[in-house]
Amino acid sequence: MKEHIQLLRQIRTTLVKELDGLSLEQLNYIPESHKNNIVWNIGHCLVVQQLLCYGLSNLTPYVDKSIGIKYKKGSAPEAPVTQEEVDWLKEMLLKSVDLLEKDLEEGKFQTFKPYTVGFGTHLTSIEDTVRFNNVHEGIHYGYLLALKKLL
Repeated sequence: MKEHIQLLRQIRTTLVKELDGLSLEQLNYIPESHKNNIVWNIGHCLVVQQLLCYGLSNLTPYVDKSIGIKYKKGSAPEAPVTQEEVDWLKEMLLKSVDLLEKDLEEGKFQTFKPYTVGFGTHLTSIEDTVRFNNVHEGIHYGYLLALKKLL
């Protein structure tokens, strides 16, 4: 699992770096051809990781339920986010990797409810979920890069 956690840490570090130099207006910009923005993709990565890893393991996620609703699958931005929220998302993107690593090392993931994700991958363990989550975040990194080109 160590290599998958390290990959997650690298993905998250890259996502945070992509936000550097972008204004709040750019982060909140939704092109006519899209239904979300750069900051939504960041929040979505955090929320999905929390819901899949912790929710399916019957553990309490580290993100508040209101954040989960705001960035869950199928949601879309309803209002611009503040700089405070952007800063919190950036911090939690990195902090949540450390928390996941610690929780894995401490053996907190004792149960798991199998789940099939939208494009058909069947998750049966926390290990499956961590691996899949890296793929999911790679997809959203691609969306983020595409959205940056439309600024």
